[in-house]
Amino acid sequence: GEKAPNPWGLKDMAGLVYEWCWDRFGAYPEDADPPPADPAGPEDGDRRVVRGGSFLSPPFDLRSAFRDVGGPDIRFVVLGLRCVRSRVRQP
Repeated sequence: GEKAPNPWGLKDMAGLVYEWCWDRFGAYPEDADPPPADPAGPEDGDRRVVRGGSFLSPPFDLRSAFRDVGGPDIRFVVLGLRCVRSRVRQP
């Protein structure tokens, strides 16, 4: 919490553990013009995006734009999740 928040209002997003995200993992559409602003991935599947890098990551991974894939069965010391609550109730 010592640094300024990112554009989405979240602090401390990179560097401690990769964050397992709600978005499903899939290829970005290659022919989209302009590219999607916040792609959520495919409609189904259990593979999720992990972002942010960890304390074991090279510097290039330590950014929210870096993404990798993780499934519900993955257990790793550098993988975690962030509990976030929105002001608007989600379905």
